[in-house]
Amino acid sequence: MGLGGTRTSVVLADDDELEWVDLRLVRALAPAARRQRTSRATSAPRGRSAAGSRPADVARPAAAPPTPGTLGPAMILWLRRHPLWVRGTGPRILLVDLDNLRAGPSRWQARMGVVAWLARIADHTVLAGQPGAVARARPHLGALGEQAHAVDDGSDLADHVLLDAADAIVAAAARTVVISNDGIFVRLAGRGPLTVVSPGVDALSDKLRDAASRVVDLTAVEESALMALSIAADLTDDQPG
Repeated sequence: MGLGGTRTSVVLADDDELEWVDLRLVRALAPAARRQRTSRATSAPRGRSAAGSRPADVARPAAAPPTPGTLGPAMILWLRRHPLWVRGTGPRILLVDLDNLRAGPSRWQARMGVVAWLARIADHTVLAGQPGAVARARPHLGALGEQAHAVDDGSDLADHVLLDAADAIVAAAARTVVISNDGIFVRLAGRGPLTVVSPGVDALSDKLRDAASRVVDLTAVEESALMALSIAADLTDDQPG
């Protein structure tokens, strides 16, 4: 990753792709602030959810609603600092259960932006969901959306599409990221490192939590990004006019 730019902006370089990011947001996600504000979203040891690391009796002020279109980039910046795939030589597989990613309009747009960014990093990406979820996702995913598999209504049909696609990838020590809460994905644990991105750990299967190498709470990442956006806005307000 390369850094450069002016006092208020920064260029991030990933795989020959340049992206401008507000430097105030980078400052807001500095390590000291992050340790205080993002403990829910940090990676957890095997078998533990990242959400379990935040003390229950610590009150957190509510972050202001973000400017439309800013939440996704802030989440991506967090994920740049906390890569989902472990280091290794095996292929990076991304499996996305669109039915599990339910959210309001702004969070849905942000989540789809994160999915599109992760897909650019992954070696193999598979998305599946019921027709309504797929139709809602496609406008935010560009060409990637056309690859999403729409399945008939059913409790776990999308899960089987994702698992079948993963089984078709023959590779040693595959590194898999699955965005879902469904316990059926425990089958992936024997293939190599498995990172589970839970759309909400309250609904995460206990079996999947225990089988995962890492669990990342997507809702906590959103909260951390919202807090960083609020801090960045405060930094802007503090600058001389």
